[in-house]
Formats: sequence, C-alpha cells, structure tokens
Amino acid sequence: MKFKKIYTLGLGLLIAGMSAVNAQTQDNEKIFYRMDRVKANNPWTKSLNYAGLTFNENQDFTIVEIDFQYGKGSFRNVNAPTASNKTNLQTESFRRLNKVFFYGKFSFDYMNRLKMGWCNVINPYRSPIFFADSMPGRQTMETYILEGGIGYMIGKHWSIGAKIDYLTASNAKKKDARNKNTYMNLKVYPGVVYRSKYLNLGLNFIYQKETENIDIRTIGTGRTPELLSVEGLWFYTSEQVSSTVSIIRDIRDEALGGAAQVEFHTHRTRFFNQFSMLEKKQEIFKANYNKERGGEMKQRAYNYTGAFNVSGEKYSHYINLQANFSNMLGYENIQQKEVINQNSTWTQFGKKNKSSIESSVYDVNYNLFRNRTAYNSCWNAQIGAKGFYAEREYRLYPAKFQQILRNTEGYLSFEKNFLFKKGMLDCGINGAYTIGGGTMLKMKQEAETGLPNIDAYPQRKDLLEQEFEYITSDKIAGGVNVRYTYFLNKEKGMNLYAIGNVNYKKSTSGLYDGKDWTTLQATIGLSF
Repeated sequence: MKFKKIYTLGLGLLIAGMSAVNAQTQDNEKIFYRMDRVKANNPWTKSLNYAGLTFNENQDFTIVEIDFQYGKGSFRNVNAPTASNKTNLQTESFRRLNKVFFYGKFSFDYMNRLKMGWCNVINPYRSPIFFADSMPGRQTMETYILEGGIGYMIGKHWSIGAKIDYLTASNAKKKDARNKNTYMNLKVYPGVVYRSKYLNLGLNFIYQKETENIDIRTIGTGRTPELLSVEGLWFYTSEQVSSTVSIIRDIRDEALGGAAQVEFHTHRTRFFNQFSMLEKKQEIFKANYNKERGGEMKQRAYNYTGAFNVSGEKYSHYINLQANFSNMLGYENIQQKEVINQNSTWTQFGKKNKSSIESSVYDVNYNLFRNRTAYNSCWNAQIGAKGFYAEREYRLYPAKFQQILRNTEGYLSFEKNFLFKKGMLDCGINGAYTIGGGTMLKMKQEAETGLPNIDAYPQRKDLLEQEFEYITSDKIAGGVNVRYTYFLNKEKGMNLYAIGNVNYKKSTSGLYDGKDWTTLQATIGLSF
C-alpha cells in the first residue's frame, strides 16, 4: 500500500511539474480563467470521451490548491459522523502540444470522521448489501486520485483519445470493532470523435473495476461487537467480532458500457448531448481461500448529460441538464460447504433475488454571466432544480417490503465581481429549499400462501426510520463565499487566490426538525 501511495504521489507531482514548465502565455485574458468556466466552455472536457479534448481552444492552464474543510452538526444521516475535517491537496491542468491535447489531475485527501457508526465500508450506498456495527468511533481515510486524458487530431475530421481515472483509498476505524478498508477504483474510457462544420459526433467504450477489502477485528478490549450484514431495508444477519478471528469481506465490482455524444454548434452556440449505459456486477466473498460468498449485485444504469451554451459579447448563457436511471438487484447465494480432496470449499448452486433499488435522479440549471470579456464577468447568477425518486424492496417470500423516497430541491446563487488594478474580489451568496416525502415501509403479499414469521428475520427499524427521516426531511440551506485573486504576473497569466465558504443547512420537518449542519471551507491556490 505504501508503494502505491508513493507511486501515485510521484505521478501526480510529475504532471504538476510538466504543467508548470509549459503553462506560460503572453495573453492577459488568462488571469481571469477559472477551472469551472474553462470546462463549461467546452462540455467535452466533462464528458466520458476525451477525444473531445481536441475542441479545447483555451490556453494552457494549471491550478494548484490546498483546501481545508470542517463540518459539524446534529442534522446527519444514521451512518454519518458527528463532525468531520478534511485536508485536500490537488493540481489540475490542461495542455496542448501541436495536435496532441492533455489533461491531468492529482488529488490527495486526508479526512477524519468523528463518532461514526453503522458503516464499515467506504460507501454504504454502493450496493443494497453493506456491513455495519453499532460502536461509533473515529474513522480516518486517505484518498489518492490520479486522472489523465489525451486527445489527438487525425486530419481535419477525426480525433481519438482516452481517459484513465484511478482512485485508491484506505480507511481505518480507531475503536473496536475496528474496520480496515482498502479500496481501488479504476476507469478507462477510450473514444473517437468525428467533427464537421455544424455537427460533432463521438463514441466511446467504458470499463470500470472496483475492489474493496474489509478486515474487521477487535484488539484485546474484551468486547464482542455484533457485525451486521445488511441485505436491504435494514434487514440483516449478524456475527460476533472477537480478538481471535478477523471477519474479512472482499468486494469486487466490474462494469462495462458505452457512451455516444452528439453536439450541434455554430459560431456562438453549442448544444452538447451525451447518452451512456453501464452494466455492473458485484460479488462479495467472505474469504478468498474457500470461495464462500456473501451476496451478489447486478446493476444497469442509464445517463443523459446535456449542455446548451450561448456566448455573446455582453451575456453568456449556460443551461445544464442531467438525468440518471438505475436498476440495482441484490442476490443471496445458494451454496453448500463440501470437502473435496480433503479440502473444505463452498459449492455454488445458484442465487435468489432478495432486494432491489430503482432510482431516478435529475438536475437542471440555468447560468447567466454578465461579461466584461470572454472570461471576466462583473456578475453571474444561477437558478436550478434537482431531485430523485427511489423505490427500495426486500423480499421474504411471499412477503415483499417496499420503501419509497422522494426529494425535490430548488436552488439559486448570485456572485458579484469587483475588479481592481492588482486583483479582484468575488462575493457570492446561495440558497436552497428541499421538499421530501415517501413511504417508510409497507408490506405486500406476492402469493396466497402463509406469511413468514417476520420476527425470525431481524430488522433495525429504528435505523430505517432515522435514515428515511433524514433523506425525506424538508430543509433550508444557504451559504456565502468570498474569493480574492491577486495578479502575480499579468503577462504570464499567473494568480494567487484565497477562497472562504460557509454553508448551513437545517431540517424543518419530521424527526430531525430544528437540527442543523454547518460546513466551513478555506482554500489557497495558484493558477498559471
């Protein structure tokens, strides 16, 4: 693990160093560059097809940032910490060498999450099946992210490219039962683009591999905590954790898919569309040596991303659209322990569906910039709406338990820029209101046979209620942000900047009524 960290850190610093040497220019406009605005002007840079990097008409641009975040409050999910702090170091860059376009990003996060319970995995919403114990404790996580993209122009009409995203993380809990997590996520996106006067077309392949190893144990405290294997809607099986035997889970995901892009464009307008589909399979192993399994998951996901941009001399307009549809199925393995050639192993006979999650997520927003120049705006405003709908099911044949979750949020923001001779000041405000709802739990009978003894199947209804109330709670949110940019070198487009953010949210209904959460963030950065 140490070698991986050193290797990843070295590659990240190499990308940053290469960017620093080459990212120099004589154009003053670059002092107004922001990474989010650079990406918004070329939607291909946020797509899954990095052959579209060849549409980047900006100058070479690099940022280096160090960021600190702190959050605390009582409005939190059942598996969230009472407080958290995170330190982040990242560098991100776009470069061009003749017909070859490059993108690189390196990021390192160090996060402490205090009194965090009911979560022994990196992401409990990755699958219907996850692992949890009741003893809260401090969990420390380190995350390394390395992203690299390349695009190459072949003649007048064709481009090829690829992007690789690599994430590795380690997480450890400092109190019994102690979980140690080692996580890896690798994504590869090779693609091709055809360009013409008014229409650009793209096609790319998606491959993803995820692994997570979980080692749960106690260290001589005498406690024997109960580890829950949650199968859906907080129905669970359990086993005891002791200091003599570790509980190990090995989670392996593999996904294949593809995406297609269609962009209509003129001199001042762009309408970018991306459609993607992904098929994922997850397998959970209780131990590597005897093939005993702890469940499976299959998922099919569809995504649409749209971006409509209109660039004018005085105003620039950006409309962003996002829609995701997912169907996730959780399975119980039908298996039997056998002895073959004096070795104990588990033989698989099939599987049966125990749980499912169907969800849809959407986000649409409109952004307006009042321009001084192409990248310097005296003010900008955003208004948007987002939400989701999810149906969760768990089966104890002939009974079927169902939960429905709904959430709709409206949000807006405004930011004003003050330009001075040696720098500029940005002051912003944002707000949001969320309406939630749904059905916590209802039972249906799928056949006319007798219902099972529900009490024989343990369920944490208290945790189900807390999670449901958190997700469906009505809430208000607001924040303020201030950024000061100092022009270090106008000719080379080099800036030093500092950012401060304060964000606040508060529940206005249900179990969490009156509870709140506050996040503070401070960033220092260099752009060139």
